[in-house]
Amino acid sequence: MIPSLEKLITIVPPPKRPKAVGSFARWRTAEEKLGLKLPEDYRQFVHVYGGGLFADFYLVHTPGERSVYGNLVDYLGLMASHFAWRDGLQFNIHPSRPGLLVWGHDENGNYYYWLTKGEPDRWTVVTEETRGNGFAKHNCSMVEYLLGVQLLKIKALAGSYPPLVMRCPSEECLGWARGAHGADDPWHCDACESEWDDRESFDKEIMAVLQKHPHRRASYLRKRGHYYPAPRESEDPNYAKLVRRELTINRSRIAE
Repeated sequence: MIPSLEKLITIVPPPKRPKAVGSFARWRTAEEKLGLKLPEDYRQFVHVYGGGLFADFYLVHTPGERSVYGNLVDYLGLMASHFAWRDGLQFNIHPSRPGLLVWGHDENGNYYYWLTKGEPDRWTVVTEETRGNGFAKHNCSMVEYLLGVQLLKIKALAGSYPPLVMRCPSEECLGWARGAHGADDPWHCDACESEWDDRESFDKEIMAVLQKHPHRRASYLRKRGHYYPAPRESEDPNYAKLVRRELTINRSRIAE
């Protein structure tokens, strides 16, 4: 498995039974119809995640999807009308080589393409923000692009995406809090049902729990005036046991 996909799996867990992966025959037929070989990172991605919505935002098209809206080949028919009225595009369109070949779209109506220049494993990504800045080139593969967005190294075509997920700062809670990047966006934890009205109140609770329980420090990174999730592997191996003991520690302090 390619390293970028291994990393992506640690951030976005794949389904136990990926759907719409497609048989070997379907992949061969898709490549014959497209007149090209598909990139290896895309092939591995589909076999791990399948079709349907990825990370609550992207719909990656696959050879095995039966719906025209998610099928890699059939979706090209819909894209024909998207490009039909547009003159002076800065890129050629598939089947021209090099050209744009769509591999997905998102919940906001934006499109994601390969620029089919050179060998398939060297194709890079072009995004199209349909109601914004138009086309943008990214010097990376499809999986590297999706990973970059999840790591906040590549700006998503949606202001509040991806949602931030980090350890809940409530004492004795092993759950995960979810929120967005905006200062006024609320945060919540499904595990303990804690809620915070905005980013400032969430950051304050993190600061408070770090002062009381140092073992929590490895779960967060402080940058640009806010807390962000730290790599999971940086946590203490006994994190769960330490968190469960937090209320006991508090009672001991009070008794003293």
